[in-house]
Amino acid sequence: MAKAYQAGALIRELAQRYNINRTTVMAHLDRQGVPTRYRRLSEAQIAEAAQLYPQGWSLRKLSQRYGTSDNTVRSALLAAGVQTRPRLGNEPNS
Repeated sequence: MAKAYQAGALIRELAQRYNINRTTVMAHLDRQGVPTRYRRLSEAQIAEAAQLYPQGWSLRKLSQRYGTSDNTVRSALLAAGVQTRPRLGNEPNS
């Protein structure tokens, strides 16, 4: 796992490959002393995401476009003042 990560694999990809949670992947890498790459969105990417998200792009599709996690995109959008849609299954009961 560490060699794959150091060769460029994303934490999300490793989690899928080994059928484990992303935090578990990060914990394994940490125990092996492997520094992790945290991918932040640039200002240009945030501006683009803020335009694409209201047009119907999902957090997943944006995260794949920028090579980062859904949560990274969500956090960047919220910090930019973009209101995110409810996650599927998290809608309040009417």
